[in-house]
Amino acid sequence: MAIATIKTLILSLALLIASQSSAQEAEAPDQRMLVIGHRGSPGIGQENTISGFKRAIELGADGFELDLVLTADNQLVVFHDWTLNRLIGNAQLEQRFLTRSTVKDGKRIWETRAFTLKELQTLNVNQAGFCSDNDPDSSPAGICSYEDALLAFQELRRTYPDIVLYTELKTSSEHMTHDEIVLMANLTAQTLIDAGESSHPQSHWLQSFDSVVMDVLAENDILDAMNKCQLLSCEPGLIASANPVTLDVTKIMTESDLRHFLESNVASRGMTMVHGWKLMWWHLLTEKEIDCAKITNELGLKMHAFTFRDHKFAADYIDRPVLAPNGPVFSTPESEVEFFRKAGFDAVMTDCITSAIAD
Repeated sequence: MAIATIKTLILSLALLIASQSSAQEAEAPDQRMLVIGHRGSPGIGQENTISGFKRAIELGADGFELDLVLTADNQLVVFHDWTLNRLIGNAQLEQRFLTRSTVKDGKRIWETRAFTLKELQTLNVNQAGFCSDNDPDSSPAGICSYEDALLAFQELRRTYPDIVLYTELKTSSEHMTHDEIVLMANLTAQTLIDAGESSHPQSHWLQSFDSVVMDVLAENDILDAMNKCQLLSCEPGLIASANPVTLDVTKIMTESDLRHFLESNVASRGMTMVHGWKLMWWHLLTEKEIDCAKITNELGLKMHAFTFRDHKFAADYIDRPVLAPNGPVFSTPESEVEFFRKAGFDAVMTDCITSAIAD
C-alpha cells in the first residue's frame, strides 16, 4: 500500500475519532447543579412577587419558583399561605378588609381563599428579607395573578433565554374540595397554553405535593413535554397538601426500598423529577448510606432538594432529630449546598441566591 494512502487512512481515522469524541461531548448532559430562587428571592424580601422574581434572576439564579393558590372566584393567584396575615400584615388588612376576618385559636385571621383575585390584587406584600449578604428590599410589592407572573417571566426570558419557571400548585383538604383541586390543575394547564408556553416546554417545571394535581397535569397531552415534578412529604404529621405522596424515612432502609418507592410513586406516574426536603435526602444519604443519585439516574429522574436558608442552615437539622439525630453537620450555608452538589443533585431551591451559587 502506498505511503500516501496509509497517511490518508490514518488522517481519516483520526478525524472519525475526533468527530465521535466531539459528538459524545455535545451529547453529554450538563452536570452543573441549578440554583432556583424559592418563591423568588424571599431572603431579600417580598416573596412571590414580580419584583422578587426579577431580583432572583439578576442575582444569578437559574430560575425561580412560585406558588399558586385558588381564589374565591376560582382564579389563580401567586401566593403561598392559606392566611394573609404573615405576608400582608394586620394593619393593612384591618384598613382594607376589617369585617372579613375570622377568629381561629384565639387569633384574628384573614383566609386567602375567602377573597377574589381582584381583592387580593389591592394588597401589598410587606415581608422583610433576612439574608445578611444582600441589601434587603423593604418596598411594598403587589400580589399578582398567574397570568401576570407568566408575562414577567416571558420578559425576563428575552434577556435570559435559559431560565426556568418552577410552578407549584398548593392544595389543602381543609380549604378545597376534590373538584376544586382538579379545577386548579386544569386552570394552570390552560393558563400556560393560553400564554403560548406549550411552545416553550424546556422553560417549565410543574410541581405539587398533591398526587391528584400531578396526575391531571401528566394526562394533559399539550403539556406532555414539560417536566412534571412530584414533591414528597417525608415525616408523619407534616402533610403539605390534600393528597400528599409521603416517603416515610423509617421504612426506607436500603437502595432497593428507595428504588421501589420512587418507581411506584413517581416514575411510573409520568413524572420526570422528584423533589424532596433537603433533610430527607441528607438522612437517606448519610444515615442510610443510600446512593440517591444512582437510583434516580436509573429511573430517569432528576433529583431536586428544598429549601436552603442562610439563617436556618444549622437550625433546620436541630429541629428535626428524627432525620438528623446528631444535630447540625455544616459550618456554613455554602458548605451545606456544596454537600448536595457533590451528591449529584440536579437543582436546589434556596431563599438566599448568592450563598448557593458556586464560585
